[in-house]
Amino acid sequence: MGLQNPLGDPRGAFLAVVLVGVLKDAGLYMLYYLAGSRTCPRSSWTLPGWTGRTG
Repeated sequence: MGLQNPLGDPRGAFLAVVLVGVLKDAGLYMLYYLAGSRTCPRSSWTLPGWTGRTG
């Protein structure tokens, strides 16, 4: 009862490739998100219409 290599299975290898592909670009997408959130004015962060309050 030894450990089985998950990369020997085609499904495990595919999932590993997908996971590496997603994590490879996650840092770049985070930089895009942070740069975009810095250009958004703070007054637009809270909108009274979204909370149901009128007036």
